[in-house]
Formats: sequence, structure tokens, C-alpha cells
Amino acid sequence: MQTLQQISGEPVDPAMIVDVGRIARLPDNFPRLWSTVEQLYKLLKIELDETIVNDAYRFQHIKSRTGSRIYSAGDRCDAIFIVYAGFLKTSWVDKYGNEKILEFPMKGDVVGFDGIDLKQFRNTLVALSDIELIVVPVDFFHSNSSHAYGFRRRIMELMSNALVAGQKIEYMMGTLPAEARVAKFLLSISQKFRAMGFSDKSFHLRMTREDIGSYLGLTLETVSRTLSGFSRCGLIRVDQKFIEIVDSDGLKMLRRLPSLKR
Repeated sequence: MQTLQQISGEPVDPAMIVDVGRIARLPDNFPRLWSTVEQLYKLLKIELDETIVNDAYRFQHIKSRTGSRIYSAGDRCDAIFIVYAGFLKTSWVDKYGNEKILEFPMKGDVVGFDGIDLKQFRNTLVALSDIELIVVPVDFFHSNSSHAYGFRRRIMELMSNALVAGQKIEYMMGTLPAEARVAKFLLSISQKFRAMGFSDKSFHLRMTREDIGSYLGLTLETVSRTLSGFSRCGLIRVDQKFIEIVDSDGLKMLRRLPSLKR
């Protein structure tokens, strides 16, 4: 299989190159640049020390276009990925072909955890926009070097956060009405945009209404009807995928309301 090093044509230490399965077979994927350990730590908000700052290890960046499948369930896992730019979705498909959206990774999120155990991805990762990812070889994740310690610690924190987020989603789908689920979803996306330094009041939803429904356990029609209801109530303004939050407090209160009047 062709490796990223062969695609780029750059002289690179073979120890720092990883075969990343389907990535190497996509014509619109190619290495763009590299990140140092220091840059990686800053992106993941890991505390730095002098040893890390002077570390010469490099991580490859790859990029892909909207709609590209980065990896599929069953692909070999030699690396996990950190989102440097763009928006994606991860999904799981059952034996009958039914798709369940699991999350919508954005900048600073780590994806590919599902492949570490069996060295084979269990989910599918698709780009919702043009994206750029940082490749972190699994060998680095498991290494005993000093520069991997902080990374592993941060990964454990992120996995813990993901577990809690998953539990909250299960709670929402089991107890909250459709309006409350959609409201909480919009607020969570808003918080992610704010954390990335963008406006938390107006943004584009890169995912489809159907994707949102799959994520929240709702139908496409319910999501569309609920967003229209929010707009009529003056909580948000909607223009296709563009969302402007007008009344964030009102959206928060919807967790306690049984439904919206239609």
C-alpha cells in the first residue's frame, strides 16, 4: 500500500511515517505540513515543559475535501487523528444498513479511538467540509517516551469527556421531548464554535437535518419542524443551514418544557 511519505515525496524519517489505511488511497488526500510536539500539545491544551518544546518529533497533516470518507469500519487502524480544521461526522452502521450518527468532530477533537483496541476501525469517519487532520501514529500513543506521557493523559481526559457526553445524549433521547433535544444540540454546537474563537450566535450547520435526527434519535421531519417552530417563536433565525441564535436563555429553558405549540 502506498504510504503518505510516497505521496508527498519528502524525505522523512521512516519511524515517523504511518500507513493510514483508506487515507492513502484517496486521490484528494495529501500531506500538507507538519506539527511539532509543542504545537500538538498547545492544540490539545496540554501543559508544556522544556523537554517538549525542544522535541524534534513531527506529526504529518493530511487534508481532504467535503464528502470524503476518511476511514470505514473494518479499515486497519495504525493512527488516530486530531482535527486541525473543518467538520466531520462519525457513524456506525448495523448489519441491516441502518446508520447511527455518533458525533460531529470539530477543531481540537480527537477521532479514531474506536480502532485502538482491535487495530481496526469500528466506525466510519466522513468529512462534512474541507478538512485538515493531524496524524498521530498508534505507536506514538503507546510509546514510553516522555513526549507521549502528556498526550496519553490528555487522551484519557478526552475519552472521559466523550463518555460523559454519550451518557448525556442517552439521557436526552430517553427522557427529553424533541424540542429540548434540538435546543440542547444547538447550544452544544454554539459552545464548540465559541471554544474555537468563532461566533457562538451565528454559524452554519455543516450536517444535514437527517444527520441531526440520527444523532438525536429523531426523524428528519421532526428536526425540520422543530427548527421552524423555534424560528416562529423568535428563538432562532434559520436560512437553510445558517443558524442565528436570538434567545439562548429561551433555548436553555426548553429543557423544562414538554413541547412547543405548533
